[in-house]
Amino acid sequence: MPVVSPLHWRNPYQKWPGWKSSYPLFVWYVYRYYDDERVLERHYDGLKKLVDFLGTLAEDYIISHGLGDHMEPQTKISSFRPRHTPISLTSTAYYYYDAWIQSQVAEILGKSDDAKRYSELAENIKDAFNMEFLDEDTNQYATNSQTSNSLPLYMGIVPEGREKAVAKNLVEDIIATHNGHLSTGIIGTNSLEQALPEYGWANVMYEITTQTTFPSWGYEVLKGATTIWETFEYCPQHCLNMKMFASVEVFLYKCLAGISPAGPGYREIAIKPHIMDDLKDVSASIETVRGLTSSNWVKDGSGLRLDVTIPVNSQAKVSVPKMGLENVTIKESGKTIWKDGSYIGGVAGVTGDSEDAWYVTFDVGSGSYSFEMQSVTPRKPQIEYSDLEAPESVKPDESFQVSATVKNVSDYNLLPKIQLTHGRIVDWQVAPLESGESRKVTFTLEPDEGEKLVVRIGSLPPKTVHVETGG
Repeated sequence: MPVVSPLHWRNPYQKWPGWKSSYPLFVWYVYRYYDDERVLERHYDGLKKLVDFLGTLAEDYIISHGLGDHMEPQTKISSFRPRHTPISLTSTAYYYYDAWIQSQVAEILGKSDDAKRYSELAENIKDAFNMEFLDEDTNQYATNSQTSNSLPLYMGIVPEGREKAVAKNLVEDIIATHNGHLSTGIIGTNSLEQALPEYGWANVMYEITTQTTFPSWGYEVLKGATTIWETFEYCPQHCLNMKMFASVEVFLYKCLAGISPAGPGYREIAIKPHIMDDLKDVSASIETVRGLTSSNWVKDGSGLRLDVTIPVNSQAKVSVPKMGLENVTIKESGKTIWKDGSYIGGVAGVTGDSEDAWYVTFDVGSGSYSFEMQSVTPRKPQIEYSDLEAPESVKPDESFQVSATVKNVSDYNLLPKIQLTHGRIVDWQVAPLESGESRKVTFTLEPDEGEKLVVRIGSLPPKTVHVETGG
């Protein structure tokens, strides 16, 4: 199978598993989006041959051939081949995913022997992958690059119980090492967009998406781009209209608008938008095989309005965000259907309910709905500050540290900007915090002679630091 089409390269039959995997991925998602088993039947033998061919490239289930995380951003430019993520990691991950898809296709088509064979193959590849790349002491994969951690999260390779720790390593690298930027090529970028929201860090993906410095989509726009480039920097030697980094649309539609198929052909639909603090509204629609599906939300004072459309012959679970509020009341088209933690009902097409810390979810049939969420209970603080530490006095021109403990007391993973004020100056740090997590945040300051600094972190009472005078 070639890695490009049409065959315009001198050697289009490279041993690149990530590129050859476009075939099973395309077949699988055509089925998932259109609910047409004929595409599975038509391509079954071809998919089977591809997975078996990849097996001939593997040694103990690990494939070392490939191009890897193509166009991985470096300091100022992108690298054609990755420098931070092993090629064997990405190639083996796609070998696993192709085997898993083949097992699912065989199961759907009633080919039980093949379903068992390829399911066992996928498990063997997964075990070998974790044996080869997972550091069980640190919960990091390979080099701890963003692609190294996000790809196994996205593909379901991470052993059960380690997912949150791997995701936290991913977030720390994005925030602390790369200042809120991605460092992924075309393979890792898609897995970032899938994995971060799945494990409670949609706010981090939003941080990445809204950057305007290299590497980012905003940087391309500021450089005059009207299409998605093959690299985040302008490079006329490469494609200036490349689909691969356009995978950011996954985040926009699936996460911000919250639209995703919950069953083949949108028979079942999930509407579950993620609300970002500084984003006021989102509007999106998809023309599915069954008709238009849409999700439109707008913040309304202390509440939210969510309008959705579900096509004929589809059912949906619509999750109305609580936005961290308690004792919420929800109306549909003006009629109260949820109050005091209980479902009231009485609206045609809306049946059933469930509540968790983040959403109230309703079962709905086809039609258009307008949900309004409000709460009269003030939002509780999400961050607690304690233990402000600062020296009483310091020598001039010698740096010193100010620190405090911050704790996430909300039910969400947060990405707060911790502020330090000293005089008229405000510094800040972004500190990723899981729900219930505490951490010490430290700032380093350099005073001038004779200066008296009043320092404050967050909502804590200030402390005065005296700077000794010379002589």
